[in-house]
Amino acid sequence: AFKQAITEGLPKVTEDTMPGELANVVSGRVANLLDLQGPNYSTDAACASTFAAILDACRLLQARQVDMMVAGASDRTMDPATFAKFSAIGALSATHSTPFDSNANGFVMGEGAGAVTLKRLSDAIRDGDRVQAVIRGIGASSDGRGKGITAPSTRGQIQAVTRAYSQAGYNPSSVQLIEAHGTSTVVGDATELTSLSEVFGDDMPGNNVAVG
Repeated sequence: AFKQAITEGLPKVTEDTMPGELANVVSGRVANLLDLQGPNYSTDAACASTFAAILDACRLLQARQVDMMVAGASDRTMDPATFAKFSAIGALSATHSTPFDSNANGFVMGEGAGAVTLKRLSDAIRDGDRVQAVIRGIGASSDGRGKGITAPSTRGQIQAVTRAYSQAGYNPSSVQLIEAHGTSTVVGDATELTSLSEVFGDDMPGNNVAVG
């Protein structure tokens, strides 16, 4: 009777309740729900997780292993331990996020999710799809040996950006809009601005994966 009383009203444990504990189950349940037959898996590349998923999706499309891919990301790490750890390493702001500002003192965490449907451009045009954007190139890199997770390297960032535009066949001087990372940390913002200035030069508009 006691067991029944404390468990009454709780959701039953099924395969659909497992994604909350096992991140690799999430993509499988999405594929199951939408009846998708391509490969499904979860990627974790920290702040670059979304683009890491898009990078793999593009490779599969280019190899013609698949004809359509759904790639996206979600962030739900709002537990007390995460707040405590980010605060301890000086990455979490006690006030509010102000990227690229002299008063920047860290970021503010939030929850969210988003996904995109990707196809080869020729197939999308053939099928009469509404094309929102075209990915011409993707570049990725790692910093290698560095000072820490809150101290990124200009070398790694420059490599990612230049690789993206090299693959896309665009000269960085032709770029009119940049969407930056903007962690709102003193070292992170300074490093990113230095990297962008190095790639785009003095005429530039106001984790290391770049999409062109």
